[in-house]
Amino acid sequence: IDPLNPRGVCRIAVVRSNHRLGNNLLMMPLLEVLEQVFPGAEVDVITGGHAPALLFREYRQVTAIHSFPAKSYTSPRQVLSLYRTLRRKQYDLAIDPTPKSRSGRFLLASVQARHRLGYRWANGQRSALLTHAVPVDGMPPHMAHMGVHLLQRCLAGAPGVPDSLPPMD
Repeated sequence: IDPLNPRGVCRIAVVRSNHRLGNNLLMMPLLEVLEQVFPGAEVDVITGGHAPALLFREYRQVTAIHSFPAKSYTSPRQVLSLYRTLRRKQYDLAIDPTPKSRSGRFLLASVQARHRLGYRWANGQRSALLTHAVPVDGMPPHMAHMGVHLLQRCLAGAPGVPDSLPPMD
């Protein structure tokens, strides 16, 4: 993996298309590390449901929350609207912290970003859009650590990147 240069990263998109409250909570360690590594950067969260607006309001860097419908196949207009919104925005960094999420990769492909981080799939086509593909071997067992692990692998040695995974709190 070529190291990612953190300089010039001002706009970040985090893709976690799941609508379950618990899965949104598991993004908090990643958001905390993003605040440490990229102080002053704006973070857009692309997720499902409406609870994230309450969950992430304390994160000063989270500037927008885009909601992906829980049953996307029954809401094609909402999916298309989100797709158009994401295509109009420019990001320096986009992160898909979930291995093997089809909707996550669809949304990641929708985002205009200079750098895209994610876990490498066995299907090379789904990994082709990643600029920094991290192999799944060595991936932490808990979902709350996956996004932080991606940053550790892609930003090794950069200021603010923790050497170890944060404790569960």
